[in-house]
Amino acid sequence: LSILSVLLVFSCKKDEPSYEVFLPSNFPAPAYDLSQNPVTTAGFELGRKLCYDPIMSRDSTIACADCHISFSAFSHPQHATSHGIDGLFGRRNALPVQNLIWQPSYFWDGGVGQLDLIPLNAITNPVEMDESPPHVVAKLNRSKQYPALFREAFPGEDSVTGPHMLQTLAQFMSMLVSANSRYDHYVRHEAGGDMSQQELAG
Repeated sequence: LSILSVLLVFSCKKDEPSYEVFLPSNFPAPAYDLSQNPVTTAGFELGRKLCYDPIMSRDSTIACADCHISFSAFSHPQHATSHGIDGLFGRRNALPVQNLIWQPSYFWDGGVGQLDLIPLNAITNPVEMDESPPHVVAKLNRSKQYPALFREAFPGEDSVTGPHMLQTLAQFMSMLVSANSRYDHYVRHEAGGDMSQQELAG
């Protein structure tokens, strides 16, 4: 099994550490343009907080992390289909969210082609979060903690906006890199990548 590797590498930027996305040498170039939404410390931490906060759903009972469970490789195990608000079941099971920056399209049908837009599907789906982005933004602006966190992540902004909400979630997903399996180490000629003759033949 591949071990989920979320590498948080601090830069040397004075008084403003930022996270660098781990780009394994055995992976191709990312399909997602990280220069358009660079991962910052504040942005990543805010995106992670939003992922685990049920405020994103209509009645504040369902969080993104309820279907993308971290200890199960961000999947929804032991369920034929994922379930959301009011105990309703969807048509499909939630996909994992690691290594997404290398994907050209998302979801089972490839219906979304932009990483930043992924959360909109769950937020607006009537059997997942059953909420609207404007309502989520309004709730975040009314909260006691989120306006300050968004100002920290996006200096110069006075309020929470929909695009910035989606960007922070994309920053969080950008950092979820699974590239620490024995096979990954073998391909990169690193320690811990020993393979048996049978494995090499395979």
